[in-house]
Amino acid sequence: TDRHPLAEDILKAIVFLAPQYTGMQLFEIVDNHEVIKASLLVLRIIISTPEGIEALINTFKDLSPESPILPHLLESLLDEVLRRDKNIILAELLESILLTLSSTQIDLKWSEIVRRKSNQITPYLHQTIVSFESGKERNEHIHWRLCFSGLLLSSTNRYLRDLATKALVIIGRRYPYTLFDVFLQLEKTKDVYVLERLMASICGVFLAFDEKELLFKVCTHLEKNYIENFKTTHVLILDYIITLLDYAEKQFGYKRSLKRPTDDGLFEWGKDPECAKEVTGDGKATWGFGPIEYDFSRYKIGSYLAQSIYVKDAKLPSHEEALSMVIWRIKEL
Repeated sequence: TDRHPLAEDILKAIVFLAPQYTGMQLFEIVDNHEVIKASLLVLRIIISTPEGIEALINTFKDLSPESPILPHLLESLLDEVLRRDKNIILAELLESILLTLSSTQIDLKWSEIVRRKSNQITPYLHQTIVSFESGKERNEHIHWRLCFSGLLLSSTNRYLRDLATKALVIIGRRYPYTLFDVFLQLEKTKDVYVLERLMASICGVFLAFDEKELLFKVCTHLEKNYIENFKTTHVLILDYIITLLDYAEKQFGYKRSLKRPTDDGLFEWGKDPECAKEVTGDGKATWGFGPIEYDFSRYKIGSYLAQSIYVKDAKLPSHEEALSMVIWRIKEL
């Protein structure tokens, strides 16, 4: 059907008058997807009062990922954050919603919106970076400013991800405690892009950080959740963590929870007897071609087990010994 020429004006009037006459927002009164989607088009009216913002967050923070209004809500929230600086508090609702989405849902329902609006988001991030670098930033809602930048890390636009990461580092250097608090929330996001860049921002801040207490707290969390429990095999993420742990250990004497091989590590590691039996003598096991054996036993695992770096003529384990030692260590962990 044709849309009534006064439909938008009528909708604005209803959205504005509903809380005045009922004490509730229109989306709290009418349980209809089409009405709710239409009211989100005039979201700025709803969030013009603290009561409207509170009602919006409380109503939609547990919204189902399958809800048909989800894309409309995400886009309206993003538009409002970009439109007006004070609307950064809407990042609270964005965070609540995005933490419930799967990686596929984030790609299809959030990252796609970010992609379409990258021309608006890019200058927003530039302005944020400049304001914090110059010391002219607004020092309110720092948590949600960091959170919003963190949520943009799911973008498939690498330049935008780079800007968002830089924003996290620039703000995080001024507010490291807040950055870590935001990290603890956003690391739950089911998107490896987000986690990888969050780790990069943590490194960017804490590798230049000299407050031992917070640094150790960060290292303990990362070691426990990503090294001991092995949450990810993402090479960059693990490299960021190990780099930070090495820095804390060397500069401030951080004690790791897991014992690492030392220069004489070859003698400290045991050998798994079952593995050793399978790969020696009977010819039943085939472990790959010669180049794999050479690389694995000598330059990679072998040199790590024997000493910190490869040295010619150093006592390196055989291919079979290296395998049995790795299996032993896996069982130990």
